[in-house]
This record gives sequence, structure tokens and C-alpha cells, in this order.
Amino acid sequence: MNHANRPPVGALATARNRILTASTLGLAVLLGALLVWNSSSERLAHAHWIEAQAAQAARAVSAYGALLQAQAQTLAAHGNPDTAQITFPTLESSQFVPLGGLGIADPSFDSGLLRNNIETRLVGRAFNGEAVRAEAYRDGERWIVIAAARLSADRPDARGVLLLRTDLGMAAREHLALHSDAGTFSLWAHGAEDHYRFVAQPGAGDAPPEAPRYLAETDVRPIYAGFDPTSSLPSRAVFAGAIMLSAGLAAMLGLGALVLTAFRRLGSTLGADANRLRDL
Repeated sequence: MNHANRPPVGALATARNRILTASTLGLAVLLGALLVWNSSSERLAHAHWIEAQAAQAARAVSAYGALLQAQAQTLAAHGNPDTAQITFPTLESSQFVPLGGLGIADPSFDSGLLRNNIETRLVGRAFNGEAVRAEAYRDGERWIVIAAARLSADRPDARGVLLLRTDLGMAAREHLALHSDAGTFSLWAHGAEDHYRFVAQPGAGDAPPEAPRYLAETDVRPIYAGFDPTSSLPSRAVFAGAIMLSAGLAAMLGLGALVLTAFRRLGSTLGADANRLRDL
């Protein structure tokens, strides 16, 4: 056998292997960086989306409180309304609170007409002409939203404040449209030391769920809206990662095939050149 006619493939094979190894490592590093970047971007976008869902729920609760306050002001603007004829979604009760010239500080004020200090404070502020918003408090196992407005008529028999009360849990389940296939909405009350007490979960009973990951403040003090997604990442993130991984593997295989083909051609060319030189 004439070994002199063999192509000098030893050095080429070594160079080929080194180039393949370096190229593979480079592509692997690049692919890993792309996957990390894609995952981080998707997680950030997902977090913003979840926060937006919680904010949407908070706006719904705020709108409900604003409508209740507007209803109280509209009715109070016409003097002493017939509280028995007042209708509002999930209305629990309506009450006319008569007050003297000094409001809740007047000796004639009967604090027993109101349920707690929260109602007393809100009625006093409304009577004094302050800008007030609907507020919420716990009443046994329920959460009540209240709105107060001073009657405009300045007659002794119509001097006072109209107070409306609604059931927040019922409103959340039946009227606020807080439903999503992508997760679960819930309402919480902010207490002392950043403690949150479960209020209601729309579309379900009042069994407390796990603590929400994202909370957004509402205009109905002290209520917050929470949202828990059904999955940690949307399916599009997994799909995008799979596409990138497949593309990276295809690129690595393609590069390997290209390098092997190039070195085969180079080896054949060098072998032919070496044989011609020997012939000379």
C-alpha cells in the first residue's frame, strides 16, 4: 500500500474537531443567553399583565363605590327621600340620620342610630360638607360598603345625612364581573401592620383562598383587589422557548454539517495537490 498517496487528513481532522467544538460551545452559550433573555422578558411581561388584572379589579370596586356615593348625593339633593323606595344593587339598608346644627357634636345626636364609629365619622364629615368617599367595614361575617350625603334642604325636619349600606361580598360575586379563565380575583381589607383580611372571592363562596400574589388599592377604603394567575407563565412563553431551543439545535446541526463538508472538500483538494506535487 502506498501511504505516500494518502491525503494529509490528520492535521485537518484535528483542526476540524477543534472548530466544531468551539462552534458548538459558542452556539450553546448564545442559545443559553437567548433562552435566559426570553424567560426574563416573558416573566417581566407576565408580572405586568398580572398587576394590570389586579388594577382592573380595583377599578371595578372603585367604580362601584363611586356609583353608591353618587346615588346617595343625588337622593340627598332632593331633600328627605323615602328610604323605603331606594334601590341599588346589593343594597342592604338605607337610613336617614337626623342631626342638629352641630352635627354629630350636637347634644340631640343619638349615636345609637349608627352601627359603629366608622359610620359616625363618615356621617359627621358628610354633614360638615367635606368631600367623602364610600368606605367599607366588617359586620360579622360580611363586609359593608357605606356612602353618606348631607340633605340639601335646610329644614329642621330634613336636616341630616342619608346613609346607604350595601353588601360588598354579594356585589363582588354578582355585579362586578370579576371573572377570568386566566386566574382568580379576590378582595382583601388592609389592616394594621400590613395584614390583609380576606373579604370575598367573586364567583365562589367566602372560603378564604391563599394569599394573593398581587394587590391593588381601591378607592373604597380599606379594600384591595387581588389576582392570582392559574399558571406561573403563559403558554406562549413555553412555546417561544421551545421554538428557540429547536432553532438553536438546528443551527448547531447545520453548522456541524457545513464544517464537515468544508473539511472533506479541503482534505480532497489538499490530497490532490500533494499528489500533483509528488508527480512533479
